[in-house]
Amino acid sequence: RLELEALRDSLLFVSGALDPEPPAPGYLAGNGSRGRSRVRGEIGFDDPYRTIYLPVLRDLLPDEYGVFDFPDPSSVNGLRHVTTAPPQALFFMNSGFVQEAADRTVGRLLKSDDSTRKRVIAAYRTILGREPEAAEIEDASALMQSLDDSGNRDAETFRWAALVQALLSSAEFRYVL
Repeated sequence: RLELEALRDSLLFVSGALDPEPPAPGYLAGNGSRGRSRVRGEIGFDDPYRTIYLPVLRDLLPDEYGVFDFPDPSSVNGLRHVTTAPPQALFFMNSGFVQEAADRTVGRLLKSDDSTRKRVIAAYRTILGREPEAAEIEDASALMQSLDDSGNRDAETFRWAALVQALLSSAEFRYVL
């Protein structure tokens, strides 16, 4: 399974939100011990920077880090323990971060005037890095036709977001095969 840093960066990359440059120098300047809540609020898990550029504050790790076996920053760790646990799958189903990544990815897919088939192919290429099989295209089309729009946004965006989030939640996205 990919580590937290690679998963997070991959979600940002496929959604087009990844900023490969580090934050501006001095971004955290002035955030001493009294500014702890400001630090967590200013640079956090939702920021577009690569994970390697995010600060690791020992007592202020985002909750997402614990879900994906992030090592204790207070000790030296030469090896990470990798687990596969239900909270990891739940993160991909319920996290606002993943839902935002799915929505941004859908925005990129819907900019083209392509057919459903071409958009499904583009989604597979973007998210999984491969062409979908014919059965996968049919299954994706059937999934989107079967979904109710739930009244919370336009039907097309809702359906595409469901497909994209399913692809982001797949083992193929989360694991190096």
